[in-house]
This record gives sequence, structure tokens and C-alpha cells, in this order.
Amino acid sequence: MIEVMDISSLICGIDVGGTSIKAIVADSAGEIHGTWSAPTPHGGAAVVRAITELVTTIRTETSIPLHPRLCVAVPGIVDEASGTAVLSVNLGWEDYPMRAQLAEALHMPVYLMQDARAGAYGEARFGAAPATCIYLPIGTGIASAVLVDGAILSPHLWTGEVGQVPTPDPDHPGQRVALEKICSAKAFATRFEELKPHFLPIDAGANEVFRLRDAGGEGSAEAHRVIETGLATLADAIAAWTALLGPIPVVIGGGLGKEGAPLVTELTALLAERSYMPAPILTASLGSLSQALGTVAMALDKDF
Repeated sequence: MIEVMDISSLICGIDVGGTSIKAIVADSAGEIHGTWSAPTPHGGAAVVRAITELVTTIRTETSIPLHPRLCVAVPGIVDEASGTAVLSVNLGWEDYPMRAQLAEALHMPVYLMQDARAGAYGEARFGAAPATCIYLPIGTGIASAVLVDGAILSPHLWTGEVGQVPTPDPDHPGQRVALEKICSAKAFATRFEELKPHFLPIDAGANEVFRLRDAGGEGSAEAHRVIETGLATLADAIAAWTALLGPIPVVIGGGLGKEGAPLVTELTALLAERSYMPAPILTASLGSLSQALGTVAMALDKDF
């Protein structure tokens, strides 16, 4: 049972990830008072059932009233105006009316939000992002969200899908691949595996490759090449985006953001070589809860 003093209600936030659904209850200052999770099932209807079960559990275990509106973040392409989960190949839905199904199951107003935009909103309200910025969650893939004076810039359903932009492949000259195949957190480990098979654990990511490079010894040369070309490719992309939007701060989240100050130093130097007015680089501060906290903020701010 959660005991909270001097708070009339808590806000529930839900983030549907590729492997787990995270649920939190937080107050209006972003302080988290409880967390829950469940495995992410396949298919829209199964996700609705899993979220309904989580919220039912939270209602049972929370000793004070919950906020009367719920915001849910989901991956993929999302039509926030209609509340439709348009496409998630990995999670198995297409044109699924998730907002309506959740609202009916939970008997409360629900707002459906794309997860990268939720992360940006959470970081701007409770974390490291300024009110105007580019937010780049770089994990298994690469997505983006743009905030202008605290508002999400999203003129089209596919806005922010920067990880799919074709870019030259440094490992296979003459070929082009999606940006996220070169410099997502997962891509650093995948590319290293091609150069030095079976050297890192099967679940390794960018952090392990960075540690290997910094430690020296066997594998460090391969790690250095992967990181050097990966960050150069990322810097090229950031330079292009900020040429369009201006040198507004870029906030790196996801698994790559965990590299912190050293990553900021490296990207800052690379951008100085590529831009006459390089954008400031920051790293996100809310970690894996940025999306859930973004849904909390949206539930507070949006009338739905």
C-alpha cells in the first residue's frame, strides 16, 4: 500500500515498451511514489488487457485517489488526434483504435501518445531538456521529437522517424542503410560483433563497446573504429537537422545517453567540425522513466 501525505491525488502514467509495460504514479512535481511493470504482449487487444490489469492493480494498491485522466505512450506511428496506434511491426498492430479501447475498458478519458514525444515532454517538464530542443532517444533504434517553447512540434504522423533516413554505410562502402543501423545504441554492439564475433555478451549494447574502447587491450581497436564512425555519422545527421531548425540544444536519451559527459565532449567536438554554429549537446536525466513521466505531464496539461 502506498502512503502519501498532503497530496490529494496522484497521476498514473503508462509507457508501453518493446519488452515491458512500465506504470508509475507520480505527483505534479514528478516525484514518483510507485512503479509497476508487466511483460508487453503481442497485439493491440492484448496490450489493452495488460494495461487494464496494471491500472486495476494500481487502483487497488494506491491509498489515495488517482487523477481522473490517463495518458499512455506507445511506440511506432501514432495518430494522437484520433487515438489510433497506426503501426508497430514489432508489437503487432496496425490501425488499432487503442485510445477508444482503453477508455472503454478503464471507464476514464485516455490520451494516446507516441513514446519519443512523451520522452521529450517528460524531460522538458521534469528532467534535463530545455523548453526548445531536439530530443533524441537512441536505444534499439533512433527516434526524435522537437519541442518549441514546451510544445511538441508534430505536423505529421511520421514526424520524428529520423532513424529510417538512409545514410552511407561506413562498414560497406558504396552501400546505404538506415541511420539507426549505424549509430543506435544497439548498432554499436551489432557492428562490433561483425568485426569481432562472439567477443561481447549477446545482450551487449553501446555502453559495453565504449568501455572496451576506453580500457584498451584486445578488441579496443575494433571498438574504436565502430565508435569513431558511428559518432561521426550521428554528428553529420545532427548538423543537418540543426541547419534546418537552428542550433537549438540536442538532448540525447536512451541507452546512448547513459554515456553522459564523455559522449557530450566527443559529439561537441565533432559538431564543431561540421557546423558554423554547432548546437549544444545534453544528455537526458530521467533514464527509462522519461516516457512514463511524459505521460504524467501530459495528463496534467491536456484537456481530453
